[in-house]
Amino acid sequence: MPCSVSIFESGSNRYRPNVRIGNWFEDNCLELDKMVSFRKMRDRGELLVEKARTLFDNFQREVQLAAPKHDITIGATIQLMPIYMNIQDLDTSDVHPALSVVINEYAIRTSQTINEDCELTVAPSERPCVRNSFRIVSGDDKDRSGEKLKYGQRFRLECVEPTNDPILLYSAPKLSNLTQAIKTTFDSSKHGEINLPLGLVHRSRILCPDGDIPTAFTNWYCMHVDPYKRFESEGETVPVSR
Repeated sequence: MPCSVSIFESGSNRYRPNVRIGNWFEDNCLELDKMVSFRKMRDRGELLVEKARTLFDNFQREVQLAAPKHDITIGATIQLMPIYMNIQDLDTSDVHPALSVVINEYAIRTSQTINEDCELTVAPSERPCVRNSFRIVSGDDKDRSGEKLKYGQRFRLECVEPTNDPILLYSAPKLSNLTQAIKTTFDSSKHGEINLPLGLVHRSRILCPDGDIPTAFTNWYCMHVDPYKRFESEGETVPVSR
């Protein structure tokens, strides 16, 4: 008995011409909607590639550091560089590492400037820019611009942008269950113990009575690099090279 192809098994005869035209018209409308949506997002600058380009330009904008001096002054814009990095089989003499803001995907989608979702790390710094430069401000909420910073004196580190609601660096102690209070995508350890990570917080969230971050978490102070000179150097000015 010869085999016959059923009308339901034939791709060309499965649907009527008007049904196939309707499906084609629907697919065409969907493609047009995608194109219209793409153009609207492009005109508003909401495309991820445009957001990434804008954020890169903002983060890499060059910053003018404070004029070279012997001592560090409050109000100066500086870079924080490690004295020594113990990285196995790596010569860091030409790396010029500095404390820098890390850009993650979530930060790109939410904002094109430094925000609280960004993280901090030590990264190569060929030139001072927005992401690796910080301003020293007084830790007692008084304008002490121009005063020399001293060992043991409380101060804060402020990102150079934004200026309307400055972002400060802070570090929080471990929680009662010994977990980190600041969520980061990476951890660093020393002698087997995880280091306390740094975080970013707007000043408006620490100055109000119901602030999320205690003011003490944003205060920093300097100690002499030589442990045997830390007691006698208390109250002395902090040199730039220390």
